[in-house]
Amino acid sequence: MIFNRKKIKTTGKQTLRLNYRKYVIVCLIVLLIGGGYTGTRDALFSAAEPSVIPEETTQTTLDRLPSSAKNSQAVDDFVKGVNDIYQVRNDTLTKMRAYKPTRGIFAQFFNNISSSGDFISGSLNAINHIAFKGQLQEGIIIYAALLIGILFSLFVAKILGVGEKRVFLESRRYTGTKMERILFPFQIRRVLKLGLAFIRLEIYNFLWMLTVIGAFIKRYSYYLVPYILAENPNITGKEAIALSRTMMNGHKWEMCKLELSFMGWYILNSLSFGLVGIFYFNPYKTCCETEVYMLLRREAITKNLPGSNLLNDVCLDPEMVVPEAYPVHEYHLPIPKQREWLKIDYNVNYPIQHLILIFFSFAFVGWVWEVSLHLVADGVFVNRGVLFGPWLPIYGAGSVLVLILLRPFRHNHLLTFFLAILVCGVIEYGTSYFLDMKFHTKWWDYSGYLLNINGRVCLEGLLVFGLGCYAIIYLVAPLLESLFSHLGRRLGWIIATILIALFLTDLVHSHFHPNKGKGITDYQSHTIKKMDISIG
Repeated sequence: MIFNRKKIKTTGKQTLRLNYRKYVIVCLIVLLIGGGYTGTRDALFSAAEPSVIPEETTQTTLDRLPSSAKNSQAVDDFVKGVNDIYQVRNDTLTKMRAYKPTRGIFAQFFNNISSSGDFISGSLNAINHIAFKGQLQEGIIIYAALLIGILFSLFVAKILGVGEKRVFLESRRYTGTKMERILFPFQIRRVLKLGLAFIRLEIYNFLWMLTVIGAFIKRYSYYLVPYILAENPNITGKEAIALSRTMMNGHKWEMCKLELSFMGWYILNSLSFGLVGIFYFNPYKTCCETEVYMLLRREAITKNLPGSNLLNDVCLDPEMVVPEAYPVHEYHLPIPKQREWLKIDYNVNYPIQHLILIFFSFAFVGWVWEVSLHLVADGVFVNRGVLFGPWLPIYGAGSVLVLILLRPFRHNHLLTFFLAILVCGVIEYGTSYFLDMKFHTKWWDYSGYLLNINGRVCLEGLLVFGLGCYAIIYLVAPLLESLFSHLGRRLGWIIATILIALFLTDLVHSHFHPNKGKGITDYQSHTIKKMDISIG
């Protein structure tokens, strides 16, 4: 008997033990991004929903009742307690929804998403208001959100599921296989082909759903399609569906009984709010399904069933488990050679004269950036900044400081990004505070932006600065260093000295006569108040 449930489960457990950590992570990725394992996802979401009546509050309400209270009074007090809970919750929600940032791109997204309650629709509405000034009809937004959701399901979620099946197929015998193989369909550039295959499969499933009983039967007829596409993503959806039907012929009831044998695990998964599924059941069940596929695959090849020639990944055949990774170079579909990107050594120790030149380079770039923003938005030229020269020292200082202070962290890209945001935030807030104290004037004001602190810094600006500093550290500054090195030490110092002299002259003049005017400091003067972080 080819379909031995006990043997399938035993082998599945053995494979899971050999690849436990990898399988758990891969299944979790598919759950969160690919939309798989709906039972676990539903259990998690049900656990995340707040109860209507918190137990602690209910007990407190009942404990306040005197022992001699009548039943009617107890009910009245209990209902009043529940109403109080609802009132607090509603007041909180009302206050949160009342927060409406008025400026910036993030404000558009925040307001539209919070009002619509849907990320995709809200995002599209925000893009509509930003790019098309709110002229698109609401129906277009709804249909666009629906279309994006469908495309994501077919060309990302479903294909990620194929990558998951690929990881399980390879790791079954090659335990050294990396979890990055979940991106296998994207690496071999078969996204469009696989997406079209799933479109055909979804159409078939929809048509069979109209027959009710046919939907149940065809669910098992098409059960192996993701595995077949994972083994050979170069075939069409029609071929994969036909082959799955052939391989499942005579085995649909056995597959149904295998699924029913997991009923206890489904119950435990629900009772544990999805934790059992995440840490054991999901990878265990997928291991068993992989064993079923390999058994039926072997039968199809042995019996030379129609379409079995498409099951041509011979590297999946060995019975012995080895600690090596799957031999990618022996796969019949080669992975296209990746593009050679510009190789840059970002671990540079910048000499002082080059840091000075970098300071003025980015001070000038910052000035051009600010001037361009006003030129595009208002159609007029505005000489931005406290100084009169074509430089904004806050940009130059920020660039130099992240190059110096964050050098020990350059090997950690993510940490560098967040530390760059922190450095830029401190510089921008400190500069704004200093200018306000000295001149009682604002040169910028983020009031109305999402998550701003006293109008001096805001989330939107800090993220832009963080991305800019990331580009400076890993790309732009090393290229400038290579360029400045061609100047020679003497010429570099001459240029740096001239720039410093001009800058100091501008600094002294601006100390007594700072650059002010329309588009520069046309904000209301104010008195520094206690710091207030605007979070709603």
